[in-house]
Amino acid sequence: MVDVYDMDVEGVNEIVNEMYDSNEMMCGISEIVSKVCGKEYYNNYGKKELDYVKEVMEEWCRIFVEFDDYNEVMSIVGEVDDN
Repeated sequence: MVDVYDMDVEGVNEIVNEMYDSNEMMCGISEIVSKVCGKEYYNNYGKKELDYVKEVMEEWCRIFVEFDDYNEVMSIVGEVDDN
């Protein structure tokens, strides 16, 4: 994985923790994209950025996520099994 973005690691961890604390386990797509890819990607992202966010969530946060473009949210759908 090539790290071409300016990731706010603390911000990503905060969002993931908030997602776990909520019953819905979701967050806004623009919010997470801006934390993973950089502030300039807030409301300015495409498939490349979403694929990168998904990869970061799996490799670094150890969770599987999916995106709902209609409602503009990212949801946790499972955890990566380390076995």
